[in-house]
Formats: sequence, structure tokens, C-alpha cells
Amino acid sequence: METLPKIIKVNLNDHEFAAWLRARNAVDNFTHHLNFVYWRNARGAVVAIAEYDNATNTRETWIADDNESFTLDCEFTDTFGGEANYCWVKRESLELPQNITDLALVRRAKKAFGISGYAGKTYNYGDMWEFRPYNYNVVAFFTVRY
Repeated sequence: METLPKIIKVNLNDHEFAAWLRARNAVDNFTHHLNFVYWRNARGAVVAIAEYDNATNTRETWIADDNESFTLDCEFTDTFGGEANYCWVKRESLELPQNITDLALVRRAKKAFGISGYAGKTYNYGDMWEFRPYNYNVVAFFTVRY
């Protein structure tokens, strides 16, 4: 079963609601279920829910709380034989929004270490990501802090 983010009830007119959805790239990504419409971001997380009452021609709207965030602990180190060596290591902590996509998360973490232009392979282990740039003997780990 899908876990919904913390949502809050709002009273937005159609234009305000459309602008809010556009800002989260969720305008064209929606599904219907009974009288409910669910809008999702690029990662697939629910960002808004609307309940339509056809009898009274009204809409109740709930949106994801954008103020929720989490801390991502990042490490960037050398490798020896393909394994993390920790002869030298750089560490950073980033505060990121809950509804961030995996791609945006990895891009921000790479930017923190100055390796934005490095192409490589990213592995997702649920609450941890591993980035291995091609042709370099380094590795980066990004772990959610609980």
C-alpha cells in the first residue's frame, strides 16, 4: 500500500491550484478513483488530492506539505580494487525536500562535491544511493539520516 505524504487541506481557486500543480510538474500526471483525483510528481509521489462532489458542484483539495524535509549524509572517497578505500574522504550533509526525485537528489549531492559533470552509474538501495563515475577510482555514497 502506498504511503501518502503529510497533506494539508487548502482552499485554492482553479488558477491557484493549476499554478501549484505546474510548479511541481504534476499537471498532466493524474489518476481518477471514484470521486477523487490524485496528482503525482515525476517520481510518482502523490502531491495533491481533490475530491469532487458532482451533486453540489464543489471541490475539496489537499496538497502535500512542501515544508517537510530530510537530511542526506554524503561521502565521496577513493577506491582500491573497486572497493571504498577511505584513504581520503569528503563528507557533506544536505537538507532536501521530501518529494525530491532520485535524479534531483543525486544531482544535488554530486554538485556538493563538485562532480556535477562526471558521468557514471548510480545504484539505488532504497534509502541509500551509490554513484560510481566512469573511468575514475572514486565512489560516492548518499544515505538518508533517520
